[in-house]
Amino acid sequence: MNLSFKNQLLCDALKAQMHGRSFVWPSGLPEGFWDELMAEAEDQGLFFLLGSSLLEGMDLYGDMEAKEKCAVRLKGYENRSFQLSIKLLKILGLLQAEGIVAVPVKGPLLAEYLYGDVAKRTFADLDIFIYEKDLFSAVEILEKAGYSPELKLSSREMKKFSNQEYDFKLYDAKSHTIVELHWELSGRYTKKPMILEDYAGRLEKASVLGKVVDKLPDSIDFIYLCLHSAKHCFERFEMLYAIAIYYQKFSEEELDALLEIVSSMKCRKIFLFSLYMCHRLLGLDLSGHITSESARYSYFDTLVCRVLYFIENRHDLSDTRFSTTHIRLQDSVLLRGAFIFRLIFTPTCKEWHLFRLPYRLTFLYRWIRPFRLAVAYAQKRLFAKTSVRTGGQR
Repeated sequence: MNLSFKNQLLCDALKAQMHGRSFVWPSGLPEGFWDELMAEAEDQGLFFLLGSSLLEGMDLYGDMEAKEKCAVRLKGYENRSFQLSIKLLKILGLLQAEGIVAVPVKGPLLAEYLYGDVAKRTFADLDIFIYEKDLFSAVEILEKAGYSPELKLSSREMKKFSNQEYDFKLYDAKSHTIVELHWELSGRYTKKPMILEDYAGRLEKASVLGKVVDKLPDSIDFIYLCLHSAKHCFERFEMLYAIAIYYQKFSEEELDALLEIVSSMKCRKIFLFSLYMCHRLLGLDLSGHITSESARYSYFDTLVCRVLYFIENRHDLSDTRFSTTHIRLQDSVLLRGAFIFRLIFTPTCKEWHLFRLPYRLTFLYRWIRPFRLAVAYAQKRLFAKTSVRTGGQR
């Protein structure tokens, strides 16, 4: 695996933490290295998670300036996470007061559930799972509370939009908070949609800042975490660490049951590859059954290298949704074709935002999307050729 020195250090520190060991920082680190490492830890979503270890290393090197910077940043992360968690609880209260079932996913809930502290998982937005039928009402409620929707849609338009998309964003400019309302969680990565109707009778309870909230069943929550991470090509190490920590909550019998669930959902390869990534990068001990199932796919090692290349270079690469990694992780040739078709022809918020059509013409979004993608691709190719001819100057 080709990781930069900084990222390899972060991975080694994660491994030590996962296995309950103290991490021994190497000697001979160059001057100014701690500032670079802090920046990379923030980028990988690990800053607060590895905060204590970073402070110990700075103490060992006697770099009090870096230690002071680190302590200030850690306090900032703690305050931001605390404020976002309070906002989440307020939003849940607003929705539930109007009879809307609202289940938080990822964000503060997952941070506290996995790590015992809302600050230990970096999150920029608040994700809430609702029934599709409640979407328009939920948006109206949040608008009254000061959140601006990404699109102004009528009730009829919202129904059409929700048939094509799977989440809707609102933004609070004062606190720079994004709220994402989800009515389907798989994001087109499973054959059968992940909708709240299928899990409402099995919701569990968890805690956020001492307040009890609804939570998806562990099995579904874990599968969703794997799907979400794969959707983003595991762009941050914290995604893999969260999967690894969650995995350790299951017994071998429960893991076997999980394999049956992902097989029925047609996302078996994504699930297995997520665990294999954790094994390769963080040394996660996999069960015998998971190991033997993963061994059936010899190309997983190639995909690991591809994902790590993306992690190292993600700021220079384009949208990961179009990565061939997603196609190779589909469970069958038929599903690969269906995935490509959905990716090209299913409209997203971008089409609705760029080309506002009358309600009667909204069916045209399915043809606008491939046209828009083709234009974007041509512009990208033209930019690349121009950059080569002019040495990157435009």
